[in-house]
Amino acid sequence: MILTVAVLGLSEKEQETLRAVLDIAADLEIGRWQLADHLQPATVIFINADAPVFSDWIDEIMAIDSAAIFVQCTMKEIADSPDEHRITLPLNYRTVVSLLRGFEGKLHHIRRPDGEQPITAEALAALLRRKPYNIPTAISDEPKVELIPESLGVASPDALNVDDAQNQDKKTPSHMLTVVDPKPEQTDCNVVNLPTLKEVYIADDSAVLTGGAMVEISTPKESVQITPIDAPLSEDITWRKHTYLPRRGLFDEKKSRHEKPAMEMLQVLNRPAMRFYRYTRLLGLLHSIFDKNQSVVVTHPTLPTLIVSPERGVFGSIDSLDSELELFSMPAYKFQVQEILLVDLDEAMVDYIIQPLWALFYSAALFGSEGRLMETMVTNDVLRLERMPDFKRVPHCKEHLKLAKYLVSHSADIIGLAQITRIPLPVVIDFCNACEEAELIKCHVAVRKVSRKLYRGKDYSKGQLV
Repeated sequence: MILTVAVLGLSEKEQETLRAVLDIAADLEIGRWQLADHLQPATVIFINADAPVFSDWIDEIMAIDSAAIFVQCTMKEIADSPDEHRITLPLNYRTVVSLLRGFEGKLHHIRRPDGEQPITAEALAALLRRKPYNIPTAISDEPKVELIPESLGVASPDALNVDDAQNQDKKTPSHMLTVVDPKPEQTDCNVVNLPTLKEVYIADDSAVLTGGAMVEISTPKESVQITPIDAPLSEDITWRKHTYLPRRGLFDEKKSRHEKPAMEMLQVLNRPAMRFYRYTRLLGLLHSIFDKNQSVVVTHPTLPTLIVSPERGVFGSIDSLDSELELFSMPAYKFQVQEILLVDLDEAMVDYIIQPLWALFYSAALFGSEGRLMETMVTNDVLRLERMPDFKRVPHCKEHLKLAKYLVSHSADIIGLAQITRIPLPVVIDFCNACEEAELIKCHVAVRKVSRKLYRGKDYSKGQLV
């Protein structure tokens, strides 16, 4: 959902600054925000609190139908003020982005890829209709039924006769069941509510993924079985320390507030976006399949099926990779993997287009990273292509051809490559991620040697570099 921003009483300079901030934030994937021309569809409205015509805006503000958040912009210094709805002019990137991030979290404007929608309460209830007790999907004010444990010697609901069943409250929903603590003296803490299921994504008609566990749908005679997913724990993951761009001057607290915020925005444009962790997308699933060296079938309820064979170094797809771009941006947990024997592989891939496996890794990194630098790469590494990608097998554009031609004969880091070729930084990052996954690129750290003649009287023999 897009967070719409409007202005009231701000100067043209401040409006252009706010528009530039929102454009830069959209390129860096910080938020899906846009500037509206009118106050009616706006969610957040910036008002000039120092303007003398503030009283003339009352009618325009009262005409707004929807509830909006008003932010007062003033030239006065705000020192230790707990009010988060006031900011100091002139506007700058850091304050505007921090403010909109907080509003976005409060309004629950959760961003999702296109086509990815949460399941509704009606759909979840229909899916779980075969269960004796459904999982609650929303908070209700209706009275709740207390489920007495069997340890107290009370008959279970299945053992109740017809007369007792008719005496129960018919308005009470069967899915709002709670567990009663057998301690009678603690009446306020006896009832423990089941956790509210806010968002559930359905992988298929037989399983629901919630909270890192796969809940299998069973018949009414069977109980719900919870099988944990075989995923590495956070302490088992080896984290690599990366070298990021220096933040010096990016959001400098010592800068005067009267300085032009355009210089700060230019520095933001020259830094890479958020990191891309490949295990969150199809690329991480492909790495797990490659490590096991087992041929598998990767399926999704609404997307085409892939057959991956690390043993032969090939994969099969129904259509070309150009028509399956949604596969690469889909979260990894939405796919299902089923192993297939090598003897049955030829028969299974009869109607599939067989391509080399490197093309799948290349495309998964190209469209899965979405402008974010991969976790295994560093911004100051110098890159050079060892060989050109076979663009007949992978999706590409003219910017990719230009980057490949330059990196074959020259070496450059990611920031320098974007400046030399004048190609947007997210496109450069996606291409470098793809070449890294296809093992087409060579990375090495550039070290500048310091001459002692330039620094007389200083000892740089212990590896101190600039």
